[in-house]
Amino acid sequence: MKHPPYHLRSNKAVDRYLLVEVIKRLARAPDFDLSERTYYSLSGPFLEDLRLMSSNFPKMRLVSLERNPDTYKRQKRHRFRRRLVLRRDPADELMPGPTPAVVWLDFDRNEWSCFATFQGMLTRVADRSVVKVTLDAEPTSWGQSPEEQEKHLHANFRDLIPPGFHAERLRPGNFPLLMQDMLRIASQQACGSSKGRAFQILSSFVYSDKATMLTLTGAVCHETGTLEVRKALQEWKHANLAWGEPRRIKVPELSIAERLLLEKLLPTDDPRRLQEALGYLIDDTEEGSMEFLQQFADYHDYLPQFAKVLV
Repeated sequence: MKHPPYHLRSNKAVDRYLLVEVIKRLARAPDFDLSERTYYSLSGPFLEDLRLMSSNFPKMRLVSLERNPDTYKRQKRHRFRRRLVLRRDPADELMPGPTPAVVWLDFDRNEWSCFATFQGMLTRVADRSVVKVTLDAEPTSWGQSPEEQEKHLHANFRDLIPPGFHAERLRPGNFPLLMQDMLRIASQQACGSSKGRAFQILSSFVYSDKATMLTLTGAVCHETGTLEVRKALQEWKHANLAWGEPRRIKVPELSIAERLLLEKLLPTDDPRRLQEALGYLIDDTEEGSMEFLQQFADYHDYLPQFAKVLV
């Protein structure tokens, strides 16, 4: 099975670090310390998110779920810890057990089965768990024309169509928010079957990773606990606690020398200062360069630096 080099993609790497940040901040809420719980992941061949969890939460139990036999063999090659569990199980059959857990449903598509797996997971995880889901957010995955896309939506997602839907929401710029609204409805349906249970959204982001992706993280808890969860993240500038527009991740590729220069000027909300310090554009247009530099200012704490190593 062919996989993109997710371990070398900056936007994806930022997404992983943001999940770590969510888990750390959630520990401020009563009984929400997940650092010694179990993390379940659809991590792909290189196990990169599991490595990150291991380095930040050494006592966390790690489980990878993979159905493809060749990808599973590659995971065995890249296994970095003896206690890391590699399982040949599909995510829709995962039973996390009676204790809180962290689950990342990292899909590369947006089929009905993805939403069904997400709903099923919300019913099976224990209270005070975190569930993160990532979906393809390209409308062309539903067809090449708006007519085909709308037909696919009504044929496959009838129960998840937001009220007042109109075809404008199928445009590429609007599609991620449509996906998010569908996840909101899916979570309400799943938690509605359990009296007093809620899915509190914590963050959501859109980024390019070969295709446009939507990634959303939330906490499963009793509805009386959502206030404490929101308090734990309310001061984090990347939080999305009320189903607002997903934040965009579009970080620039910078050299070590460029990063060292720019980091001296952080924090800043003015990308023009960074632009003046560089003395040149890092995109084809000044507007694009400014956007990249603002992204660097926003996400520099989570931005990796890739380097060539000879072994």
